Amino acid sequence: MKIYFIYLILYLSISMSFAENKIILQGQITNIDDSPIAYVNIFLKENPSIGTTSNEDGKFHLPLEKNNQMLVFSHIYYKTKEIDIKNLNDSIQVILEKQYISLPEITAKSITTTSIMNEFYNNFDINHSVEPANYNVFTRIVSGTEHELEMIEEYYMNLHHTQSHNSTRELIKCRIKPYSKKAKKELEKSYRFINLSKMVSDNMQKYREDVLIKRNEKNFRFQLTGISSEDGRETYIIKYKSITDTTNNGVLHIDKENFGLSFGSFNQFENKNTDLIYFKNKWYLKRVSTQFTNLIGTTVNRVSLYNNTNPPLKKSLNKDFGVEKAKAYIGDINDDFWLNYTHIPLPKKYIKIN
Repeated sequence: MKIYFIYLILYLSISMSFAENKIILQGQITNIDDSPIAYVNIFLKENPSIGTTSNEDGKFHLPLEKNNQMLVFSHIYYKTKEIDIKNLNDSIQVILEKQYISLPEITAKSITTTSIMNEFYNNFDINHSVEPANYNVFTRIVSGTEHELEMIEEYYMNLHHTQSHNSTRELIKCRIKPYSKKAKKELEKSYRFINLSKMVSDNMQKYREDVLIKRNEKNFRFQLTGISSEDGRETYIIKYKSITDTTNNGVLHIDKENFGLSFGSFNQFENKNTDLIYFKNKWYLKRVSTQFTNLIGTTVNRVSLYNNTNPPLKKSLNKDFGVEKAKAYIGDINDDFWLNYTHIPLPKKYIKIN
């Protein structure tokens, strides 16, 4: 009995110590004028694969272990800020200062747009060949028209990316809430994960944007517009435009040190923004947001938050995103499950109607 009691005390001590070292950090990021800053990258300095992003209201949600690591707040238009996790409580207000993008002295540095793009293409496989890549992913999909919200979907999953057609996923949690009569009817009958299936295009090794393929280089015009600092690394900012297709344009942020892609804004078939993070000598997905309007006039906005995980997934995962019916996975929109996992908080414009 004494031995059992000792084990119990040890277990409770360890559990309490573990709990004390855990923190669910929530907060808001603003500028000096108290305006919220959306889409700020928030990650551990020593392990950039762990992190999140702020929503449209500048708010974020991130479970962490309390230790001596630094938490980094990074945004292209603001100065990077670092805060010691050990000194944090469960709520924090972060103020970022404006960062002014500089124009490079191209002549003095012997740097041209062409030379940057050549280095980018020549180093693409070295920088971005991350096969296989394993992620924990949070995805939100909001569907609606200009005047009516139709549906909000949220998913938490494990994802195994490969360059071939073997990318698989394990859906852990899902919650879907319809708002319009049309969406409620669709959900009751045979709603499937069609919008979720578009996540496969996030895998750059498998579905690379036209401008990222070297043989297509001649079809684009490139312009170096400035140098910025992102995630503690300097990047070249290059605008591009297709010669043959006026809808195909965007911006590339290319790392000055290894010429990897740290951010890409692609406007062609849909508006797509891809954020990447440098980790263990490779560039991994961090956040992807897309927007498109389908044939019946519904606008679909998706944001996917990727956290890289090193251990391979142990179980055989489902290969299909679009075929499976959603009914079996539907969860309560107010489920407390989400509070213990990294996700992007709902913007207040949706909370009001939840």
